[in-house]
Amino acid sequence: MTQTEARVAAPPASTARQERLRIEIQALRAIAVTLVLVYHLWPHRLTGGYIGVDIFFVISGFLITSHLMREVHRSGGISLAAFWARRARRLLPASLLVLIVVALATVLLIPDTYWHQYMTEIGASALYVENWLLASNAVDYLAAQNSASPVQHFWSLSAEEQFYLIWPVLILAASVMTRRRSPRTRATVVVATLGTVTLASFVASVIWTSQMPATSYFVTPTRMWEFGAGGLLALVPLNSPFL
Repeated sequence: MTQTEARVAAPPASTARQERLRIEIQALRAIAVTLVLVYHLWPHRLTGGYIGVDIFFVISGFLITSHLMREVHRSGGISLAAFWARRARRLLPASLLVLIVVALATVLLIPDTYWHQYMTEIGASALYVENWLLASNAVDYLAAQNSASPVQHFWSLSAEEQFYLIWPVLILAASVMTRRRSPRTRATVVVATLGTVTLASFVASVIWTSQMPATSYFVTPTRMWEFGAGGLLALVPLNSPFL
């Protein structure tokens, strides 16, 4: 093949980037953001706007599962250290900057009666366990008078980070068990593994919500099925090259 033919045959980098950009996912993200913003600005006008968070969780599950399965298909496994390092590089700088600014603003602008609560939540957010702290406070009589803190929204990022810890381990375990099998068999075992976890989370969500609704909203076991639904969607034949 001549150089001219190679240039014609190879798509430009911008085209490759456009192919990787899923327009429908960007549209769903925009809808989710709009729902959440409208809900917080006018909660009585759009009472179900919090569903935007659920949409984000499904999208995250879809994208991360697609990414991890591409790595499995390419190399036969997953580099957990590399995956977690990429997540940290992407999320930590911005989130830590926000938390530092909020901590400074708390000391400078907020009455000291709120300092303990806000600083505790800032620390929990930095460690990505804000969702568990809010779940604990929801049933803690001594925390009943807590006000909404500036970092309360970090609960969803905490749940997402916990998903990032668990999900690749599950996919890696299923891949290692089927390393000598065909790609189709490997994908089938991955689907079965993720489907089992997703179903268990959904059942836990139904039961937990009926018995302890104040905590079920925040905790990861009741949210994992939303990430799992997106992950399983990434593995259906229409979307996945691995089945």
